[in-house]
Amino acid sequence: MQWSQTHQRKEQLLRLAGTIGHFWYMCGRFSEALFWIETALREVAPDVAVSARIKALYIVTLIASHLGQSDLLFVRARECLTLARQNGDSRGFVIASWPLVHHLLAGGDIIGAHAQAEETLTFVRTQAPAEDSWTLACALNAFGSVILSQGDYTQAQQLYERAIALFNVSVARIASSERNVCSASRSLSKGGPREEI
Repeated sequence: MQWSQTHQRKEQLLRLAGTIGHFWYMCGRFSEALFWIETALREVAPDVAVSARIKALYIVTLIASHLGQSDLLFVRARECLTLARQNGDSRGFVIASWPLVHHLLAGGDIIGAHAQAEETLTFVRTQAPAEDSWTLACALNAFGSVILSQGDYTQAQQLYERAIALFNVSVARIASSERNVCSASRSLSKGGPREEI
């Protein structure tokens, strides 16, 4: 990271920060993540490496949510949602929207949370590829949280059950891909046919 910054490799810095950002988030290294991602976001022009910028922005949004940094969460979530919408990035849109919806709910803004969750669900249904069950599951889960907060337990349960079913489909696809990779690896290690992919 420092090398990229020192050598003016700004786009590389943004890409690296966004990619490592998920690792930092999962490990709870929030300060390090915020320092490097915010540095990269400041140093790289907004129109450079847009997909990397979206990823970096939603990582900041997630971290800001965990740290209770409302101002940072709102600014970065809105920026991410705008870019994701402009670029048809349904996954980036749903990941930035999820903490925003839950932060609005925690603050008692059920109307704002409902509007955001509904907008996300509509966007995902129109933009996400049919095979991307994970993204739709996240959108349904966030909308379910809003409906639960409004006291409609039956509809909330239905939304959560649909989200769980979609999460399970997503996990099954990943497991199937991993089995295929393992099978190919075993075949190659036994001297099986080698084909270019």
